[in-house]
Amino acid sequence: DESRCPRESVGMARHQDSREGQEPGLRVLLADDDASEAFAIATALRGFGVGVDRAATGDTALAMALHAPYSAVLVAESLPGRDAGILCGRLRERGSASMIVIIGDGVVPDAGALAALGSDDWVRRPVDPAHLAERLRRRGDSGGGHSKQ
Repeated sequence: DESRCPRESVGMARHQDSREGQEPGLRVLLADDDASEAFAIATALRGFGVGVDRAATGDTALAMALHAPYSAVLVAESLPGRDAGILCGRLRERGSASMIVIIGDGVVPDAGALAALGSDDWVRRPVDPAHLAERLRRRGDSGGGHSKQ
């Protein structure tokens, strides 16, 4: 429902925010079709100084990620258009940013399966933005490790 997410549209929900208060170069793409959840995550991450662009479908996320540099791509496990596996695989083929999959609450992650998809890390819903912002800062180029949120 767009009324819960002013300033962002459903199809290509891309919001370029000002860089004031953000860490230089720390910018992520958040691919999540749950508009209220994505809005909450993006707003909170921006509060921690992380630049966030949003995409509501896998196809939109792929197009955005191929045309802009991101520190990481946060992708919901299930997306319309292209799911997390397809999206991670396509971006990994191109040597793109770190991929972090957002899994559902109660889902037992299969680290091997996620890695096979091209995911570098995972976080569980509901996402703790402070934890995620810290993980993003720590990741840098070090990669590896799975977040146990």
